[in-house]
Amino acid sequence: MKILLETDRLILRVLDDNYWREVLSFLEKGRHIFELYEAGKVPMYYTEIYQKGVLSQEYAATLGNRYVRYYVSLKENQDVIIGTVSCGSISAEPFRCGTIGYKFDEDYWHKGYAKEAVSRVIDEIFNELGLHRLVANVMETNEPSIKLLENMGFRLEGLCEKNIRVNGAWQNHRLYAMLNPYE
Repeated sequence: MKILLETDRLILRVLDDNYWREVLSFLEKGRHIFELYEAGKVPMYYTEIYQKGVLSQEYAATLGNRYVRYYVSLKENQDVIIGTVSCGSISAEPFRCGTIGYKFDEDYWHKGYAKEAVSRVIDEIFNELGLHRLVANVMETNEPSIKLLENMGFRLEGLCEKNIRVNGAWQNHRLYAMLNPYE
């Protein structure tokens, strides 16, 4: 996987542990929104040592084509992270599948940045890794994310009942999928 991608307005980078401050700032700023939709975090999550460890592991996993998380910035202000797009649970033959995820600072919603970044990552994953399929799990109450996926061509495949614990309660998630358009 490439560690740097570009779009017309954005830079998407895989970061190493030298960027822990920027990452931690992004996570803390969006914490009140992100935690509504994500699995619970360990008490050390919002610390330097924890984020350095995460960034080191993510970087190594990207080099091994096992996982990738791109940190998204505007081209004119690359010091500020506005979002992330990731692909995990990457499996080889016979599945050739991955799970896409994303989150963006609410100050940058409704400006097309998420669609632009997610589209670029999807293109990279299908072309570079040759995956056959991408899936996304979205809480039923996360309407903006559902609209984004549907607008990008993901299809609803079904409901996963109580499959991810969020804020101490098992939550239903819609399962969306997209097949590789280049195959």
